[in-house]
Amino acid sequence: VDDSSITQAGPANFSMTIPLVDNDSVSHSGSNYPYQHILLELLLKNTDGILETFTLFVDPSTSDTDTNLRRMYQLSNCVITNGSFTIARNGIMTLQVEGEASQLSRVNYVAFNIGTGYKSFDNTDYGISKTVNVTVDNTVLKNVFGVALEIQNNINWTRNATLHNSLDITSYTQTIYPGSFTLDSRSIAGSISQY
Repeated sequence: VDDSSITQAGPANFSMTIPLVDNDSVSHSGSNYPYQHILLELLLKNTDGILETFTLFVDPSTSDTDTNLRRMYQLSNCVITNGSFTIARNGIMTLQVEGEASQLSRVNYVAFNIGTGYKSFDNTDYGISKTVNVTVDNTVLKNVFGVALEIQNNINWTRNATLHNSLDITSYTQTIYPGSFTLDSRSIAGSISQY
């Protein structure tokens, strides 16, 4: 059996589903989107072919865990690659986002201050589609019970694959992670369900 040496790591994948907020007056400063729609803003925002990146923290511990013992997962250099909207009659409208990150690591617990530009509301109203009206070529479709829309950012990670860096690796802490990405294309698709 030959020894193997893994010196490069691939991007980390993540996904989550969020309900869409009905009240668009709940917003953070500098944006027209509700404060819970920051992921929606990151999906759609495209400045000169460049997508905005962010850092995502996941805290799997409970609030009564001693702060000194709490550990979190940190996804660095995250980018949203896919967003799927689900609009079902008499159901809460949701957005499922999928993305990739250059690195997944475990870090000590970090307390966050969301700042004064963000507001938190206990009684948030979520968007429920009471009626789904769809018009195609000036014709109103009847008996529509669901609509789906998907936006996809097709990205390509740039690997840091210099020979010098790969020879310097002596432990897992020196693993080479993807450094940056390019946006190759964007696509939009959807479906309409009728009975």
